[in-house]
Amino acid sequence: MGSRIELAATVGTSEIMNEIDTDGFDSFYLGNPFCLKIRGNLSSDLEALKVTIRFLKKVRKRVYLTTPVIPTASDFKLIGNLLQLGVSENVDGVEVHDVGALRLAKEYPLKIHLSVFGNVYNQLSALKFHSLGVKRIVPSLELTLAEIAELKAVPALELEISVHGKLPLGIASACLLGTSLNSKNEKSINACHQACLEENFLILDGLKIHTKGTATFTGADLVMVEHLPLILNQGYRHFRVEGLWETAQNLSKIGQIYKEAFEEASQGKSDPKKNLDKVLEITPEVCNGWYFGRSGREYVSTIKSQIPSTK
Repeated sequence: MGSRIELAATVGTSEIMNEIDTDGFDSFYLGNPFCLKIRGNLSSDLEALKVTIRFLKKVRKRVYLTTPVIPTASDFKLIGNLLQLGVSENVDGVEVHDVGALRLAKEYPLKIHLSVFGNVYNQLSALKFHSLGVKRIVPSLELTLAEIAELKAVPALELEISVHGKLPLGIASACLLGTSLNSKNEKSINACHQACLEENFLILDGLKIHTKGTATFTGADLVMVEHLPLILNQGYRHFRVEGLWETAQNLSKIGQIYKEAFEEASQGKSDPKKNLDKVLEITPEVCNGWYFGRSGREYVSTIKSQIPSTK
């Protein structure tokens, strides 16, 4: 089926990185871009980041750094240090989310990736970012597979397709979980209570949204494991599992399931029902996002006898 498949996982903290089985993945995006205050965040603990990079390089994994989703003026010194560390440790690239971080990243000899928050919805946007030095783009998650296919016309631009995990719905610079809105104590307001590491959901009329303070995510997980033959046949070779909010155990299992599923699909031996059943043991609430032109929380299945319920 052509060039080698790459399956990447996002891992935010040193705690998860220390416990995960890396075998299922080819590469890792290190650091949680949604909040630098998260305990053990590899984007803000550069010493732990250096140790993690060296470990992953030793086991022959590609390493990508990530920058804050909403970088404030005070964050750019850290971003500069992050980029310099990436250069000195010979990482494989850095992911940016806005044009400010992109401009700074261009000053360093690193391959630049643009996340979904770059809001690439069309070919002209993709062309513009490519002209600014971006080598890989994660298309907007609201695009259908047919719309994403149009971006392939941009020469030498890699497209990375999300295949599993919580989909981000919105971001904010202020944490909605940090403290009581009625608090008048400045120390309490500025303190981080790590509430985002707990399970917090907003539920209305059966619709579940996962809230993590500075960001909200789908309650159901994007699951494309039974559709891997389709997206491979469309020519994509770079894929991502959004693992920031997964336990190390679940992320390790998901990596193995997708690794085996990709191997089977590339050999024309895919077993969609078997692979979906394995995923459903880990995450029973699933969706396809907007890939098939349906509501983002729906699940479209090729397995007529088994269409999981979603929220």
